[in-house]
Amino acid sequence: MQLGDWHTGVKILELLFRRFYSGSASDDHCTMFADRNLINRRNVREDPHTAYRADRDFMSLEVTARVVAAAFHVLGLQSRQDKPKNFPIPENLASQSKLHQLQFLHKAAAKIVDDVVIDETMMNGSLEEMVSMQERQEILEEALDAPSALHSSSTPPSKDADDMFNYNAALLSEGLYFLNFVDAVSEGDGGRIIRQYKYLMLLCKADGPHSTKYALESLYQLLLANSLSEKEAEIFVWNRTVKQSRWTWKEYLP
Repeated sequence: MQLGDWHTGVKILELLFRRFYSGSASDDHCTMFADRNLINRRNVREDPHTAYRADRDFMSLEVTARVVAAAFHVLGLQSRQDKPKNFPIPENLASQSKLHQLQFLHKAAAKIVDDVVIDETMMNGSLEEMVSMQERQEILEEALDAPSALHSSSTPPSKDADDMFNYNAALLSEGLYFLNFVDAVSEGDGGRIIRQYKYLMLLCKADGPHSTKYALESLYQLLLANSLSEKEAEIFVWNRTVKQSRWTWKEYLP
């Protein structure tokens, strides 16, 4: 693993904690700090640089809990023994091939992602946060110079917006991104790692002066992957990690 990728994982976790973890939110139910107090995770710190492993495990637990809660909500489950009401399981699914069972599982997961993780309002809000004040001022000045371009498709936030749902949907989305990056590094998936840098560049840009260098480094990674020769780009993308766990060739036999 490239040392830079490990530091990138720490940086992503730092961005998430800065956005979702607040020491003054102990009374706000379903927030990270309230959950930390509820399950007594005293080793969790506000700065992941001082307790990366504890914060990483806590973030994984938070995301997993919200995935389960989202599955219960979207699929219409009341208990672990209950059958989904909103996504019925075929009676003959147990007798079908593993491929058909896996396809059904993917459809159920896609429904959860579409209904909870990829929320249009939340995503639009995140994109708006990624536009700096200077860029907004430039856009406003251009709009004033061209009155015909003043039409905006954005709508003001609703007064009836569910802040708790929006918070947890955003945490679930960003948390899955972090786990995806960590998993890509663990699996040595160079192509997936490079794709993660695209979104990281936007996150770091939105974070302002705190993360300017990381935004530039993310851009540099993308430039190298797309501007080098085909052979050099292949080496750069796929020779950055190695799977260290033990395995035998028998595991890959059909």
